[in-house]
Amino acid sequence: LKSYPDLLAEYLAVFKKGTYKKVFKETVSPDLLSSVFSALRDHASPEIVATTLQGLSNIPSFSMVSALLPAEDLATAREALDKVEDLVKREELKKKYS
Repeated sequence: LKSYPDLLAEYLAVFKKGTYKKVFKETVSPDLLSSVFSALRDHASPEIVATTLQGLSNIPSFSMVSALLPAEDLATAREALDKVEDLVKREELKKKYS
């Protein structure tokens, strides 16, 4: 689905926040995160952006993986977060993606 960001965004809409811990038990690939961030920015609704980024940030290895992400990928995640209408939630998530 990485080659089809619109379909990837639709697929992510199926996930609940808690699902990400189950799916990504060990780690999540930086390449996959890059694709997810782009799909969220370009094709997802504000609710899906918030749910997905919150779910990803709850993965145990997320802080290590996010520390190794290129600045462009984190910028893409923050651009996706600009879609989130709940200002408190947006600011809370932006701290995790900075």
